[in-house]
Amino acid sequence: MESALQRKAATHDHEIQRLYEEMEQQIKSEKDRIALQDHERFLSRSQDLELQLCGKEAELEQLVHKQKRLELQCRELHSEQHVTKVENVKLKHKNDELARELDHTGQELSLAQDHLNDLQEESTRLHEEKEMYRSITKQFFRKADGVVVMYDITTVQSFTAVRQWLTSVKEGAGDDIPTLLLGNKLDKEAERQVEKGVGERLAKDCQMTFYECSACSGHNVTEAMIHLARILKEQEDREKEKTVQLLGGPSERKRSCC
Repeated sequence: MESALQRKAATHDHEIQRLYEEMEQQIKSEKDRIALQDHERFLSRSQDLELQLCGKEAELEQLVHKQKRLELQCRELHSEQHVTKVENVKLKHKNDELARELDHTGQELSLAQDHLNDLQEESTRLHEEKEMYRSITKQFFRKADGVVVMYDITTVQSFTAVRQWLTSVKEGAGDDIPTLLLGNKLDKEAERQVEKGVGERLAKDCQMTFYECSACSGHNVTEAMIHLARILKEQEDREKEKTVQLLGGPSERKRSCC
């Protein structure tokens, strides 16, 4: 009995030991399974987290690039604003300067207009005096026996005015009046602007006697006056002959009638 109990107890202990070992094995297997699942979940979670981390890093890199781009745009905008501010200051100074110039130009224009009005009045007065002088000159030329027209060989304008004087002579005294054309200031040959040939051609075209002289040195002055006096003497002699012929003609007819 006791032996049977011992065997039974031994069997029971062995069974309990087996169950205990199986239970430990199951627990270990379950732990291993759970550990494996946890490891797999950890790996999966790690991969997910790594993917998320890569995504976040990519987003962060994009944000960094975007931030740098925005910072660059801000710097450029700030630079443009600074340049614009500088340009605005320059434009303001330029506008102020233009305003001052405009005001100054307006004043000068007003003065120029006043000066122009004065010149117009002076021109009108000179024209009236010129017309009056031409009228007096014509009357003076009607009583002249000869005319001396003189120009300055150092001034082209002086020679240009000769034709106007010749027109006045022609209107006042006619085409037959002896005219002497003199080119004065021969002593200033270095300053000559009117060539001698030009004066000679004008004298030839208008049938005038031509000399170049110097009132300063006296060169050709006497010769020119003697030449004009000789022409006037010849003209006077011709007029006397005509007068004698006119006076002598009727008396001869009267004697023939008697």
